[in-house]
Order: sequence, then C-alpha cells, then structure tokens
Amino acid sequence: MEKMDDLQIFQEKKGNMLILRLKGIMDSSTCMQFGILFKEIADHPGMHLILNLKELTYINSIGIGTIVSNVRKIQNTDGMVCFYQVSNEVKHVFDLTGLSNIFFFFDDEDSAFKFLAGN
Repeated sequence: MEKMDDLQIFQEKKGNMLILRLKGIMDSSTCMQFGILFKEIADHPGMHLILNLKELTYINSIGIGTIVSNVRKIQNTDGMVCFYQVSNEVKHVFDLTGLSNIFFFFDDEDSAFKFLAGN
C-alpha cells in the first residue's frame, strides 16, 4: 500500500531524451526529489524530457510550481519538455491553472517522442 507522501520516479534514457514516469503524489513533501532530478537534466544542454503522469494521482500548487520553474530551466538550455498519459485529476489542475495551453500534452509516449525528435 502506497504511503500518502510517496513519489516514485522511474527513468529511461533514449538518446538526448529522458522519460520519467511519476507514480504517487507531488506536493511539498515530495517535490524536492523531483527538483533535484530536474537540475541534473538542466545541467545537460539539449536534453529533452518526457513526463508520463498516468500514475501521478495528486499534484498541488507546490508541485505545479516545481514543474513550471524547472521546465523553464530546461528550456533555457535548449531542451524541451512534454507530458503524456496525464491522469484526468492532474490534467484538471493543469487546465485550471492555464498551463495546459503552454505545455505539450500527448496521448502516448510514441507521439511525444516523435514530436521532440522533430524539434
């Protein structure tokens, strides 16, 4: 049984793209480990990030803020970030904040991968 303060991050690298699958919740108690990982990615110019949020069951404003600030860091190093398989609950938060209009969302990993490969 998953503890409420758990965030598991699974990684897979394909060339200059890093795929992260997030499982659990992203809030003040879990976003620090995510921020550390983002910093490592931003330290590699041109690295693209694909986030699978299918199993992210909850995100609050602190989690959203962590994503937004770190996406900017990656973009400043010529990288791009996109999301796929976002759960309805999490997508609703992106919609409410207006972020779904500025980020790239895809239904599956292949579509996200092709998009980033073309940019």
